[in-house]
Amino acid sequence: MTAVYGQDRVKQILDRSIRRNRHAHAYLFHGQAGLGKDTMAVALAMRLLCRQPDPWACGSCSECRRVMALEHPSFTLVHPVPSRPQSMKIGQYDEIIRGRLLSRMQNPYLPVDFHPELTTPPAIGIDQVRDMKKSVMLKTGESEHRVFIVSRAEQMSLAAANSLLKLLEEPPPRTLLVLTSNAPGLILDTIKSRCQNIRFDRIPRDIIAGVLQSERSLDSEKAGFFSRMAGGSLQRAFELAGEDFSVIRDQALAFFRQSLDSDAAAVLDYAAEAGRAKNRQQVITMLQLLRVILRDLLQTGLGFGDKATNSDRSELLTSLLVSYPRLDAETGITLVSEAIDYIGKNVYLPLVLTTLSNRLGQCKETGTVVYGKNT
Repeated sequence: MTAVYGQDRVKQILDRSIRRNRHAHAYLFHGQAGLGKDTMAVALAMRLLCRQPDPWACGSCSECRRVMALEHPSFTLVHPVPSRPQSMKIGQYDEIIRGRLLSRMQNPYLPVDFHPELTTPPAIGIDQVRDMKKSVMLKTGESEHRVFIVSRAEQMSLAAANSLLKLLEEPPPRTLLVLTSNAPGLILDTIKSRCQNIRFDRIPRDIIAGVLQSERSLDSEKAGFFSRMAGGSLQRAFELAGEDFSVIRDQALAFFRQSLDSDAAAVLDYAAEAGRAKNRQQVITMLQLLRVILRDLLQTGLGFGDKATNSDRSELLTSLLVSYPRLDAETGITLVSEAIDYIGKNVYLPLVLTTLSNRLGQCKETGTVVYGKNT
């Protein structure tokens, strides 16, 4: 069972309601990716199903083990999945889905990647919700509670969302639904209004650094650096620690310079290669690092360069601002965030990158902060 890191406020809310037997029939856990929403949802399910919770689940009894193995009759995980290719047999498809979800249970802080076997955008369809509603009606005789986790609830189809809404309007007794979401704004208001909404907090840097040291065997310097880069997200920290960070950061800096210099040929080459490789996650990582670089540029331009996350590249940050003293880094941050969202929605990757590059190039003369006159 993966530990829930940080989130003391959330733990206190849930613990108090369970002890008083006043927990909601439905929760919506929301916040940025990597804060432990799914981890907490699993921990809550195990506490309600565990034979000896003290105060949370023991993690070792038969009930807990069956939850973790996705074999408990009173526990269901609903997760966005890609559609089955026509050429793939149902048994093979089900095996791939189950394998990925078991990995998710082992470490909910990491995202599920269905590539290379399944390539269509994951979604929660009407059939998944119908199956969940059928399970609600079954009598298990093993527990007073049934727990359903709907992970990444913002990826429900409209039909699935409307079907789930009917269940929320007439919740069965002793049934708990936990929805988790990185983007609650995309969930129907009628669904959100029928859940107790709990916002998750950023995980403190010292906790993230400690996890990286213990689980990724990083030294304290690297763990501290990645914890600053992660922005409170343990998922982000794991991703940074598991990739060739320096190479991807150099890619981010190169893409940014090419955009500022209007080097369309170089940008087109990178965009075309990214489209051929179809490694959308690596491009997202590159853009996330570029967003941090832009924040560092904004801080440096305002005279707070000592607080920059990429402090090891302070000379480069300064040289960029000297070359482009009217750089509008704040608008650049917004543009990069929008591009990340478009990639997540499966928009054509080369188009996203070339459009972003053109728009970043327009930011080099529009800033209100003029470097050298504000520091």
